[in-house]
Amino acid sequence: MYLEKINQLDGPPRAKGILHLTSAGQSKIKNLFQQGATRALFPRRANGLECIMINTSGGLTGGDKFSNSIICEDHSNLTITTQGCERIYKSGDGTVAVVENRVTVKNSSRVHWLPQETIIFDQGRIKRQLKVELSSEAEALIVEPVIFGRLAMGETNISGHFEDKIEIHVDGKIAYLDKTRLTGEISKILKRPAVSNGSAATAILIFKSESAKSFLNFVREQLNAQSGVSLLNNSFLVARFVAPTGYKLRQMLVPVINKITDEIEATVLAKVEYFNPGNSVKDRMALKMVEDAEDDGRLKPDGTIVEGTSGNTGMGLALVAIVKGYKLICVTTDKQSKEKIDVLKAVGAKVIICPADVEPDDPKSYYSTAKRIGDETENSWYVNQYN
Repeated sequence: MYLEKINQLDGPPRAKGILHLTSAGQSKIKNLFQQGATRALFPRRANGLECIMINTSGGLTGGDKFSNSIICEDHSNLTITTQGCERIYKSGDGTVAVVENRVTVKNSSRVHWLPQETIIFDQGRIKRQLKVELSSEAEALIVEPVIFGRLAMGETNISGHFEDKIEIHVDGKIAYLDKTRLTGEISKILKRPAVSNGSAATAILIFKSESAKSFLNFVREQLNAQSGVSLLNNSFLVARFVAPTGYKLRQMLVPVINKITDEIEATVLAKVEYFNPGNSVKDRMALKMVEDAEDDGRLKPDGTIVEGTSGNTGMGLALVAIVKGYKLICVTTDKQSKEKIDVLKAVGAKVIICPADVEPDDPKSYYSTAKRIGDETENSWYVNQYN
């Protein structure tokens, strides 16, 4: 096990991602543009359109910038989620990661914005904005959950910067504005009774629909003493969830999402991914890919698994490799945290680091490097998870 550096850049790495998506008509893709570290997947389903947004860089750190623009028009039905929790890593130079999301819902179209939790690591820094433009006939369910600290790992005293803005307009007029700014000793601020009284997990839920009022009592029944819900008007419901842990947060939040979406012909899933052995949804994916490669002969006994990874897939493959007796080479970027690299090395992986601030087809990128190593290594299998 060793750490090999390849063409280290002078400046800190920067990840960038752009997604432009328009759905229309019978919930079909009208326009799609994706660039950089942002990818969108669309599971097949009979009704409506589901978009799973993926950050292939594996998380956010200082200087990263992501921009997503979603348009839902012509009476379409769109559900947007993420592949896993978004992680905000330590900012090495004190700069913030910037995320700008814009959602436009026209005529009587419907959108569900349901990302998984954003987890703020110690010394993580992020500035985030969600702007939603709705027509008076449109329906929208907006959910944004946040967890401060890696609670499952005992990280309960964090510092950093968290700046979040949610702005919703209806027919061009502002209907809701929420701004949160926590900077410095975040955990200490959260301990104030008027902030969250020590709770480290929170979520905001906004439901704009003609049926919003009918859900008020049900939502209220799910809440603990620190959380609250109210109607801005009969068609606009807002709830704030506050809980000590992400698990307790989901115990309140998931029943509400299920209730609101119960009569909607869409697949709404909630996954507590950090209960997996590698603390990630990628564990099951890694096992399935390895078993498929074994079955069709791409991976042979005593072989070497090669993969470009932002961390979670590498950890899943490392656990499978240990059990099945394979060697593993993980190629990652220099934006990854030291802790994640150290864990990969500790479970037996050979780790090779490449610059993050290059295009995917650059020979120095971790995509190209992983492929090259796979081609050059005898009795090896290049996983290629992104294809």
